[in-house]
Amino acid sequence: MIIVTLDTSCLNPNHPELDELAKLSLDGKITLYFEIPSEVETDKWKEWRGEEKKRKMLWWKNLYTKQHDIVFKKGETPPLTDPKYDKIFKKVKEIHSPLLGVTYNFEDLSERNQKRVWVDWKLCAEHIYYGGDYFVTKNKTEFIDDGRKEKFETTFPTKIRLLNKDFIDELKEIARDNMKFEIKELVRDKADREFYHEEEDQLCLNGDVIGYCVKIDREPFEIIDIKITKEKLREKGYGTIFVKKYEVMAKERKCTKMMARVEESNMRGINFWKNHANWVKGEKNDKGQWIFYKNL
Repeated sequence: MIIVTLDTSCLNPNHPELDELAKLSLDGKITLYFEIPSEVETDKWKEWRGEEKKRKMLWWKNLYTKQHDIVFKKGETPPLTDPKYDKIFKKVKEIHSPLLGVTYNFEDLSERNQKRVWVDWKLCAEHIYYGGDYFVTKNKTEFIDDGRKEKFETTFPTKIRLLNKDFIDELKEIARDNMKFEIKELVRDKADREFYHEEEDQLCLNGDVIGYCVKIDREPFEIIDIKITKEKLREKGYGTIFVKKYEVMAKERKCTKMMARVEESNMRGINFWKNHANWVKGEKNDKGQWIFYKNL
């Protein structure tokens, strides 16, 4: 299931994309989250958009979305106390508002606009903490511009998108009923396999070969190389989908651990295994390669 979190900037009756998201949610294609973390947000709706729009947006939210957190009153700290969340929150702040200084506490912010920005940090941090796939906003300045989108996506296992037709089209493509991801194992002949111990598989989407994976099918189950070769599909997150399918395969074959080796200079590969596959980054081997692993 695709998890989508909406920034409060998206909640406006004039955005036609909300109807598309509601349909995808009702059809069970996505799980849609929208947080109201504090009374600051509902006050803003009433002030900027009027009481009628506020009621309509709250009705839409209650009908189509879920919420992780409870509403807390102005000046209260959030209920999350996990150190992991605190680390995410601080990093989100640094990317989102690098010029705002070192303040992280809601009560230390004096201006209303600063409090609004703090709410942005919390919304995005909770989305990441709970494992969301897409954080969607209308706030291009603070989530997209000046390299922020790229920094978010290379630091955390999530995607930042603007709420627009392009995003809805992307989401529909990923959520299509007929999207079938399949691994076709191409086993070497017996003599070669005894020498190489490797298998090269075809990665298929709806019957079309879109990539390959070279693996070692033994304990630990090792992925030597995995790649989506169709250029226009490389940024769709399909590599992660196939890694998850290999995790199921390895577990079915009684393996207890999986691993992958990444060259120290391969920052794209390091980001993939750490922030998208969510594998653990271990030590370097004697060849200077980083070892990533997952216990099954």
